[in-house]
Amino acid sequence: MRRCCLVVVFTLLALPALAESPEWVGKDRARINEHRLKGNGRWTPKGSKRTALQRWSLSVDRDDEGRLDGVVTIDDSPLLKSGVVRGWMRDHHLSGTIVDPSGNDVAEFRGVVSAEGVRGTYTDRTGETGDWFWDAPLPE
Repeated sequence: MRRCCLVVVFTLLALPALAESPEWVGKDRARINEHRLKGNGRWTPKGSKRTALQRWSLSVDRDDEGRLDGVVTIDDSPLLKSGVVRGWMRDHHLSGTIVDPSGNDVAEFRGVVSAEGVRGTYTDRTGETGDWFWDAPLPE
């Protein structure tokens, strides 16, 4: 049985927690200044023996204060086919939650924008944790 879901629903997480950057965050951090963001990505549960990565597609709008609001579509997840993403993007950090159509939290995420791309970690409502990566090129 597969348990997986990309965490991209954004609820305001404690921004001080973002000060602790994962070890893969390089010194060359980048910012995204665009207000409409679309892209695809993938995620891998920790400890997964799967060779195929799970995929998602995202479309979000960012306001001038950094609030994110959008939609995520997830392939091959028993938890969710599509959901609402809400969160925050501050400088090169982002955090948020994904909720299902009924408003139930499905996952939480946090991440960093760097010169190499956008990536982060997630935890879904079943307790599964893992890594995610946005495949889209960084908007200029």
